Amino acid sequence: LKEDNIVFEIVPGESVKSYRMEVYPKSLLYNELLNKGLLDAELDECEDAVADLLSSATAGTSVNLFNAETEDFAAKEFDWANSTYNQAAVLSDCDYMITVLPFYDEEGQVPAPVCICELSTKKGILKGNPEIKIESIVGHTAFIVKYHPNDDCRYFYHWIWSTDEIGEFIDLFGEKMMRDFCRVAGGPYDATTQENLAFKRTTTMPDNTAVVVAADENMNPTGLVRLDFSLLEKPQTGDFT
Repeated sequence: LKEDNIVFEIVPGESVKSYRMEVYPKSLLYNELLNKGLLDAELDECEDAVADLLSSATAGTSVNLFNAETEDFAAKEFDWANSTYNQAAVLSDCDYMITVLPFYDEEGQVPAPVCICELSTKKGILKGNPEIKIESIVGHTAFIVKYHPNDDCRYFYHWIWSTDEIGEFIDLFGEKMMRDFCRVAGGPYDATTQENLAFKRTTTMPDNTAVVVAADENMNPTGLVRLDFSLLEKPQTGDFT
């Protein structure tokens, strides 16, 4: 494991004739399970959900079928950051899950139980003291979120959603997992570009939350910053925005 790469080897058992695999950020998988209502599910139900993801993934992503026709099928090494199967940068200090769905046939029709390996990439050395603050400007049906980075903040990641759902995610999985989700799903944005620092949303959700992660010039992250805010109450008559 490195700050920006994961190198691993898959060695199929004798009865395994093919497999599908993917490296998921753990935060994305946890969010998927939460959206599927599997919070209190048994382990085998969660593993079935992961197997379904691997089985139904869009062709052309890293979830390709590997079988005897694949080079080095008996012991195949994946240099993930440099692999043609990978679709995203490997982030430092981030939790990942290597997921493999084996099959008893070469066509990938008869599955065996899914295999999961959890790991974390190494933490990089933070350069300077990157910080970022959040400001909200609220109306009755819309809001603007502005970010104010300091000079050491070269990049940032952010996510804006309902206070209840972000709060539930943090309560269940912790701020570190929310930080990882932010980095995977919401950026990076160049903090030196003024156009990137303001986001306007129209919404019917009365209570909203913005979370943001500052990063240095090497995209090494700091902690999660959070701001909760509410829309103004709608007036009984007249125009409002």
